[in-house]
Amino acid sequence: INAEYGDPVTAAMEDDDLFEMEDDASQEAPSPELSPGVMIPNKQVDERSPSGSPGSTARSGNSSVAGSYKSGSFQHFSIKSNCSDGEMPKLSSSIPSGLTPATTSSITQEKKNKEKQASKSPSGPDAEGAVGQGGKGKGAKPKLTKKERREMQERQRAEKAAKGAAKGGGKQQGGKQGGGKQQGKQDAPTQKQEKKAANSVNSTKPSSKVSEKAEAGTDVGKNQIPMFSHLPEYRKLTSADMIATKQSRVHPLVVQLGLRYADGLISGGNARTLALLTVLRQVVEDFQPTVDTEFKPEFFKFLNQQIDFLIKCRPKSIGMGTAISYLKSKVRLLDDNVSTEAARKQLDLAIESFEEERIFFAHKIIANSGCGLIADQGDVILTYGSSHVVEVMLKKAFDEKKEFKVVLIDSRPKFEGRGLLTRLVDHGITCDYVLMSGVSYVMKEVTKVFMGAAGLFSNGSVMSRLGTAVVAMMAASNNLPVIFCCETYKFGDRVQLDSICNNELGDPDELVPVQHGEASGADNTLMDWRDSNDLRLLNLTYDITPVNLVTMVITEVGNLPPTAVPVVIREYHKDLDFH
Repeated sequence: INAEYGDPVTAAMEDDDLFEMEDDASQEAPSPELSPGVMIPNKQVDERSPSGSPGSTARSGNSSVAGSYKSGSFQHFSIKSNCSDGEMPKLSSSIPSGLTPATTSSITQEKKNKEKQASKSPSGPDAEGAVGQGGKGKGAKPKLTKKERREMQERQRAEKAAKGAAKGGGKQQGGKQGGGKQQGKQDAPTQKQEKKAANSVNSTKPSSKVSEKAEAGTDVGKNQIPMFSHLPEYRKLTSADMIATKQSRVHPLVVQLGLRYADGLISGGNARTLALLTVLRQVVEDFQPTVDTEFKPEFFKFLNQQIDFLIKCRPKSIGMGTAISYLKSKVRLLDDNVSTEAARKQLDLAIESFEEERIFFAHKIIANSGCGLIADQGDVILTYGSSHVVEVMLKKAFDEKKEFKVVLIDSRPKFEGRGLLTRLVDHGITCDYVLMSGVSYVMKEVTKVFMGAAGLFSNGSVMSRLGTAVVAMMAASNNLPVIFCCETYKFGDRVQLDSICNNELGDPDELVPVQHGEASGADNTLMDWRDSNDLRLLNLTYDITPVNLVTMVITEVGNLPPTAVPVVIREYHKDLDFH
């Protein structure tokens, strides 16, 4: 036996978790099955045992085999010992067939996990009771299930949260009270959870900054629609803004221009850009650097101050951004040691060149191209709002003796089409004036749609005044060509798919009727909209027309599809400083 199976004493199993000793004398079981032909003391091996059966068992002469080890995949056995107290029978180290190493490790790990769970005491008050009892689990409370422990933790969190709210959100007490180190370690997870719950309760209270704003009397998003809360809210300039202009050396003409921007006295992409260039030319002329300083760095800083004030009055348009980038690029090209007079002359020529080439000359080219698309007789041209380049094109077509009619669509709140209507009628052009609500009824007699644009993006979408997308959609549903007239300096390298992520909020008071006949009775709800918590006014400035609704874009470089915008930007915006 020793030669074939090893010494039973030295080869005893060290892992006691593999077997379970049963000390029940009443249970008797047949002898363990051993390999054929193997003899053990006082016992003859059963020849009927199959090959591959469990290994041999070494026992003393007065010991007998009893009991069996219960397992789902194999059978073990245990030994009933008649030895004296304190002596334990030794088992062979041979592993029964069918018990793989993976199965053995899984059973061992499972039993170890059970022992660890049994050794741990519940947290909270139960843990203190268990620690106070001491000993080997004597007098300890029964083991809680997972569901019971979870309910107890939730109950403790609720109690701690209630205490924290009652104390005004004070700091929670640490886990240093009561118990020793072992108790502190056991209570640590619970204390972290309690602090987390208390902090969640305290976070629901308004912050001090928000409360300060509320006390100051400013409406923080009170009448703002949540979907457009990310956009800068419209506000009028105050005396504090005017005081800040004196501290930041803002030119008086820039202050005047900013106030006109804010009041809406100067509107339209071309008008705003031309006014900006005119003021910047005077700013360059009046700028005088300090003694012993270079013109280039100091003027660059001074220019940024002027632009910041204008943007504070009203967000810049795409065309204004292009003009500002163009001027900054010319400032960067100046020599470091350039004199003040030479720098003024170079910058003045650059501004004049931008006005002539990118605006005035572009209007002439676009007007000539648009006239070629209007028939000599019978065309009905629809336009929306007021666009300077469209106005120049229609007047030129009329001067060329072309017979056509204009349908002008207008909408609230600014009614920009009324000014264009007056100028076209004074020029002798036949016009029909229709509000936006009736555009679907007049679209049947229209042959072409010409509209202006505030900017074009790289993906071909068009940004223009609010309502342009509605007109383009109605025209596309009637299979009419939608043609936009736009200068290339209004092309932007950004991509925009909707008018929600980036837009401009106008004055909400413009939606309140002020003229006679517009109010719906004496009790007008809109007049007191600021005092109502259930009423919000939204006055968007622009909308986005998707590229699939745009038929053609007329520019000074030719008639292009909307998908050609990236090519124009790459070729004609090389000299601009967009950074």
